Amino acid sequence: MDIETVLHMVGGAGDTSYASNSTLQKIAISNARPVVEDSILDLYCSSYPKILNIADLGCSSGPNALSVIKEIIDATHEKCRQLSRPMPELRVFLNDLPGNDFNTIFRSLVVFYDTLKEEKGLPSGTCFVAGVPGSFYGRLFPSNFLDFIHSSYSVHWLSQVPQRLQGEMGQSLNKGNLYLAESSPPAVYGAYLEQFQRDFSLFLKLRSEEMTSGGHMVLTVIGRNSEEPYSKGCCHNWELLSQALKEMASKGVVQETKLDSFNLPCYAPSPKELKDVITMEGSFFLDQLQITETNWDTNDNDDNKGYVFYKKASGLHVAKYIRALTESMLVTHFGEEIIEELFERFAEKVGEHLSKEKPKCANITFSMTKKNRAIAQVTVFFFSGDGGQVAGLRGGDDGTATEQRRRRSCRDGRRVIVCVRIVWFFFRSRRQSAAVASPTMPDGRRRTMAASGDGCDGDLGSNRTPGDGYDDDMGSGKSWPTGIVKSAVVELNSYKGHGSKAPFT
Repeated sequence: MDIETVLHMVGGAGDTSYASNSTLQKIAISNARPVVEDSILDLYCSSYPKILNIADLGCSSGPNALSVIKEIIDATHEKCRQLSRPMPELRVFLNDLPGNDFNTIFRSLVVFYDTLKEEKGLPSGTCFVAGVPGSFYGRLFPSNFLDFIHSSYSVHWLSQVPQRLQGEMGQSLNKGNLYLAESSPPAVYGAYLEQFQRDFSLFLKLRSEEMTSGGHMVLTVIGRNSEEPYSKGCCHNWELLSQALKEMASKGVVQETKLDSFNLPCYAPSPKELKDVITMEGSFFLDQLQITETNWDTNDNDDNKGYVFYKKASGLHVAKYIRALTESMLVTHFGEEIIEELFERFAEKVGEHLSKEKPKCANITFSMTKKNRAIAQVTVFFFSGDGGQVAGLRGGDDGTATEQRRRRSCRDGRRVIVCVRIVWFFFRSRRQSAAVASPTMPDGRRRTMAASGDGCDGDLGSNRTPGDGYDDDMGSGKSWPTGIVKSAVVELNSYKGHGSKAPFT
């Protein structure tokens, strides 16, 4: 299944459309509002920019597509009013896969702009909205371009169906299931987790390239609030859909081989799994993380005091929003002729399940800041005093492989790689131990030293001159006593606004 081509929510404004069946997502956006407001105001108050470039990834269509943008505008406008500052120009980019119904969004922009003018008195030219079709598992924007990124109910969709869901003989390891279920073997969970880790790490890497240093990002995903791979809140609805398909397969309406070969390209991570990937990828600080829960039947909530449970109506309500999410994939794999019967059966099963218990969907909202300080990757090697073999701490690295990776890392641009050799002299009888510290540069940042001629674009040594304002002059005539040299390769994220001439050159 080509996810980029196939996956899209049901367009239009009909009875089964996403626009008419996205209250679950609306509640998730509402619950995430405090985190979004904290993040955008922290970003704005850090530098009071005149222009903010904002992206909403996986915007889909319908009323939710512009609701987050409205929240951002409201929060920023109120802060500007309090500070008596002019409203920044907002450039908003709505992204989704090419099959998304962008036309429904564009048709609503006239009303959106009129609302801003009536409620906030904002003139035309304050906010510009554009569509950007494409997968967020590829580059979407220029480098160092975006200041703020938002995404809700999108990043749990994977770039592809996980690999390794078949055995050595080609048999399905997840037979009869569409997603993780109690009957799924551990290998299926491992395949899903591995695919999520790969995709989310790539997502963070790509966004870090597109964002300015210190840029903020807020994501909301369907997740689980425990470390158990199978969670009824996020998994059992797919198990009920699998049961409906199995019933149809037993009647010959659906081919059993097609059922066994279909797996959903999504994953509901735990908070720990999210944190682990963020830490390993290394481009962002995790600022906040919150978990909220929503009933499957979104009509059954604390605000709806007059709610009365009806099994059939409740089951149909849940079935409609699941259909809006999955119909494009199910039609591609099984054919359009099965859809009506499938979701009738599914609605019955959901209604029966809700009559016995009240499952909840866990939403994980977390905010991050792109790192703009000089610690992203450190690899330390130990050399013996007589030039012995290098032992890499990454496990199994030899000197050649590490040198090749280091040289590939050295490149120009806003991300600067500085190869640092930190030398400690170990004196026995004649000298005391000396440590080389990272001095303060004229612009207030800390830096470390690079030796001359180490092959990196950020090489300092060959261009350094004594007495130039940096307290790192070692003098060309100084000799290096025998000792232990610790060599580190440190990746420095470029400092925003350092000017055309970087202080590292």
